[in-house]
Amino acid sequence: MDLRENIHRIKEVMGLITEAETTPQGFEINLSSVFESGKYVITPTVGSKINGAITQIKNFITKNPNKPILVTIESSESKVPNYDREKFPSTGDKNKDFTADKKLPVGALSKNRATNLSTYLKTKLPKNVTITIVDKGAQGPQWKAPFNAQDPNYTKFQYVKLYTKVNVPQPSTGTTTTTQVKNDPKVCNQQFEANGSVGNSSRGFISEEKIIQLGEGEGTFKFLLDSKSVPDIMIVEYNGKTQSTGFLGSNTELYQTLLGTIIYMRYDAYGSPRPWWFKDYKLIGVQPYHADQVLKKYAGDWQPTDFAHIWPQNPPLSTTFFQTMAKNPDLGFYPKKLDYDAIKTLGAGIDAWNSSSSLTIEKVRGVDTAKVTIIGPIGQTQWKLYVKCGDISPLMTTAGGPGGDTKR
Repeated sequence: MDLRENIHRIKEVMGLITEAETTPQGFEINLSSVFESGKYVITPTVGSKINGAITQIKNFITKNPNKPILVTIESSESKVPNYDREKFPSTGDKNKDFTADKKLPVGALSKNRATNLSTYLKTKLPKNVTITIVDKGAQGPQWKAPFNAQDPNYTKFQYVKLYTKVNVPQPSTGTTTTTQVKNDPKVCNQQFEANGSVGNSSRGFISEEKIIQLGEGEGTFKFLLDSKSVPDIMIVEYNGKTQSTGFLGSNTELYQTLLGTIIYMRYDAYGSPRPWWFKDYKLIGVQPYHADQVLKKYAGDWQPTDFAHIWPQNPPLSTTFFQTMAKNPDLGFYPKKLDYDAIKTLGAGIDAWNSSSSLTIEKVRGVDTAKVTIIGPIGQTQWKLYVKCGDISPLMTTAGGPGGDTKR
């Protein structure tokens, strides 16, 4: 082993950077080991490890004078539960270190590391460098027995990488080609549909996570969720920015009551922190009798199993459910409801693409995927997701959504 190889090996053993072979097109730097478990802040110690990567990027810039440079941060985490060691440093006591209040939301570790790294790099690199983020979120197999966090099936998805390249289109046989996403029907007219997916109560009622391929080039993309009456939330993450629609669906007292009760009994009643997408919702107290009257009024719009995925030990939902639960004070089960305007509903004659049901991103070159998450707290959700770019024709609503106020 020569001196250069020996130095490279020492860096790997010490937990410093690793890199792929540098080519004129660019190179990759793996920063996976610079962060300790559950940590995401760029401390001086972490910064000293990252500075080696910055030196390599600057050397690449020097070899490509007067050319725009693109640095892409790609971050990922596995589905092993993560605990916030920035706010709650490890004490060595498992009974204290791994409680629910210390757990990070799914995807938060990947997102926080990428965002903080982007902020740090912007202070260190020249202005001709464009920094973008591809946050892959939680990937890989579900966390299950025998619960080995060191299993390669999990660890291979725990990484932060930097990709550096010249940020210009590459000529071919004397002709410069430019990719316009609006001309690609494969990415500009996508539809996804769910029938019967259930929100996971241990993961903030996430019912679906999708990585959407956006193709190459630049352009405006719109994401539209048709919740088909039963309220859901759409979250779109792209290039370090996260947007949420809030609850979309029929703004009836039924859904206000079911959602309010779920949020209260799953989080507030036990002092558990809400996921950020529920954080700002105001809850109003409801008498058990009145809650049962709401169920009677909207008979046919709910299912007996609408709470079964959260509280399988409880009786099925019925028109006497809340009064039955109130008779047993040991259960501490109390109905709540959302504020009257908490659920967004589209009236008839509205262009859904330019409404509260739609989110818009501006695609940049080099960041070719977006992550869409659907939050569905009530029973088995049904929804349709539309993704379009380029020239988008108006989609006029009839009532309640682009597909009409369809009941499940």
